[in-house]
Amino acid sequence: MTSQKSFATMFGCMDGRCQEKAVEFAKNLLGAEHIDTITEPGIDKILAGGEHAIASEAELVQLRSWLKTKATISAEGHGSQKAIIVGHCSCAGNPVSLNEHVTHLNRASEAVKAWG
Repeated sequence: MTSQKSFATMFGCMDGRCQEKAVEFAKNLLGAEHIDTITEPGIDKILAGGEHAIASEAELVQLRSWLKTKATISAEGHGSQKAIIVGHCSCAGNPVSLNEHVTHLNRASEAVKAWG
């Protein structure tokens, strides 16, 4: 069921301090009227792969699968064809430097692109 309105998908942190600005940024950057939001603490690191402070590797594999399922719902149910991944400093779920966030975002981007 695709709407006439345009949708995009945002993978973002659950941190309430950045969600509104991230949605506004995503709308402007991606030219979408609506943003389907998929949130987890430290989502850039979760999508990037490797060890994470919040879960075991087995749990992370399952979580990444669930994130992909949600993105598929956004794509198939709302016609979303674009996605953005948001990371931020002072993240409780991924407390790393700005340079590490950039590395995680690049790896996460490749992982999401591989989903198609």
